[in-house]
Order: sequence, then structure tokens, then C-alpha cells
Amino acid sequence: MKSLFAILCSLAISTSTHAGALASNEAINVLHYYEGHVGVLIKQPTMIDPDKCGRTDWYILRNDHPLYKEMYAVVLAAHMANKPVHFYLEGCVQGIPSIRHAYINK
Repeated sequence: MKSLFAILCSLAISTSTHAGALASNEAINVLHYYEGHVGVLIKQPTMIDPDKCGRTDWYILRNDHPLYKEMYAVVLAAHMANKPVHFYLEGCVQGIPSIRHAYINK
């Protein structure tokens, strides 16, 4: 019985899901490529860490995201026009909150 309990506990821990959250709708302060990171780093005035990645100084748009090119084009256009961007953050990449979706309004 104890071993069944241990197995169930380990399964519960290993299959935990990410909470995710919608970040503030703000303009982007900085876009930064930094050697060793697997995507572009993005900074906004107000930063959150919904999945407890450990950092509130950057978000990352990973370069293997299925829509990386399209999302980067949207992010770059918004940054150049100083327009606000909403990011939906979910999970962690290299200890940084990961961008899953980007939303912009005109």
C-alpha cells in the first residue's frame, strides 16, 4: 500500500500543469538577443512570473515556437511603433517565463 501511495504521489508531481497568465498590455522596452538563450528576450515595464520560473526581468519567445517568425514580426512591429502588446505566458524556458501567445490591438 505504501508503494502505491509513493507511485501516485510521484505521478501527481511529474504531471503538474503550468498555470499560465496574461501579462500586462504594455509597450515593449527592450528586445534582446543574448548568446546562449534559445530565443529573443523581451522586456516590458511590468513583468510577471506566473509559473514560478524564478525571473521577472525577461520573457522569452523561443526560436522553436511553431509560429516564431510570425510572432517575432508582430512583436518587432509593435516595438517599432511603440504599441502595447499582451503576452500570454506559459511555462519556463531556461528559467525565464515563456511567451505562448501575443496579442496586439490597434
